[in-house]
Amino acid sequence: ISLTDDLGWSLVMKQTQEFSERYGLTCNFIESNFYEFLNQEALSDLDNTISNWWGGVQHGLGFAGLVAPHTIISNLGKFYISSTHSKGFNSPWGSNPQLDSSISYVKTKFLHHGYEFTRQEKVKRLIKKCEIEGLPLPTLRVCYKNKLNAGENCCICEKCSRTMTSLWAEGKNPKEFGFGLSNDKFVKNIL
Repeated sequence: ISLTDDLGWSLVMKQTQEFSERYGLTCNFIESNFYEFLNQEALSDLDNTISNWWGGVQHGLGFAGLVAPHTIISNLGKFYISSTHSKGFNSPWGSNPQLDSSISYVKTKFLHHGYEFTRQEKVKRLIKKCEIEGLPLPTLRVCYKNKLNAGENCCICEKCSRTMTSLWAEGKNPKEFGFGLSNDKFVKNIL
């Protein structure tokens, strides 16, 4: 979300605060343009083995640097970076168990979390945890392509589509998780 998108930030902050309160967590916000301030296109062209700079290089290290002041002030011993991929993914990526787990400073150690599970397994585990513990289903915000309403899922891009498909495969309606696309439009988009 662009730093100038007050509406997008407001929505994400509201959703995050609601999630934190619902699950008894504390949330802190860090606004940054660390994704936008570099010339991603030029950097991606430096090496043809890197599909894109953000994913191939900057991802985990960017997050680790971004949260450094907060982890030090809060005396956090561990910081989790959620896995993008799972075991078996064999391409260069800027966030993986070996790389993320090598990052540490002061008293903070970074841990790559969830690599042992496929995307579908993660969705299944989330749903099962909510059912077993009687928790409300969370709003999932997975989209970073929505330029019009940056705080919301676009419901059309590949990332939104695969997440909605995973939810349907587990017998859940994506609308229950914050995806506002009608069933007809979803099917057309997937096809």
